[in-house]
Amino acid sequence: MSGATPAHAAARTVPAVASLRNHPYVATFTPADMWAWRNPTNDPGNCPANPSQITHNATMVVVHTTGANGNCAAIESRRTWPATDGYVYEARVYFSAIPGTDEFADWNSYWLYGSDWPVDGEFDAVETTFGTQFVSYHYGTNNSEVSTCNESNDCDAGVGVMSPKRANIKPGWHTIDVVYGNHRIALFYDGKLYTIVAGSFVNPKPVWITFSAGSSSSMDKAGVHGEVAVQWVKVFK
Repeated sequence: MSGATPAHAAARTVPAVASLRNHPYVATFTPADMWAWRNPTNDPGNCPANPSQITHNATMVVVHTTGANGNCAAIESRRTWPATDGYVYEARVYFSAIPGTDEFADWNSYWLYGSDWPVDGEFDAVETTFGTQFVSYHYGTNNSEVSTCNESNDCDAGVGVMSPKRANIKPGWHTIDVVYGNHRIALFYDGKLYTIVAGSFVNPKPVWITFSAGSSSSMDKAGVHGEVAVQWVKVFK
């Protein structure tokens, strides 16, 4: 550590992956660790524990959805983690595609949210819904939202918009860094800044780390199988 640039300072000015490359981390979670998250205690997204749709090996944990209406599965950290200035949550994640296309399959996500939802906030670092992928921050008693919307920038009326800083990601493997600041979250895809959400509404309450795969009748291609695979989660401070 002697002479090193503090991670909480460097991560806010340069791509998080580069700034953290040789920096010690607070915690790391392996596929076996995350497989043990297969019975969420906080019922994320009203998705009941569904451990039969979660598998793992030495290199990854995989969360599946069958595509049946309402089917979902999730893994969630066994406790909350800080969402205060300087904390970084890095995950190596795979998001599946509809076979034969480059469209995202089903409703698959990497998200962090507070225990008192939506008051404590929810940050959707990746949320895929059949051909679109967007980032959202939900907050307040009325579940207000700011979002990058989707690839066509099709926003609901009254929803705030975060401007993406680069092209969206496609299905496949990605390194995702969620960098918490003072009422601010910076999101990096593969070491490059994608977007920033900032304002007094960004709640610093602790968050659950969650990966989920689901399907819904409200989507135009319900019935398509999808999956999320995770190689690691690392927590930096």
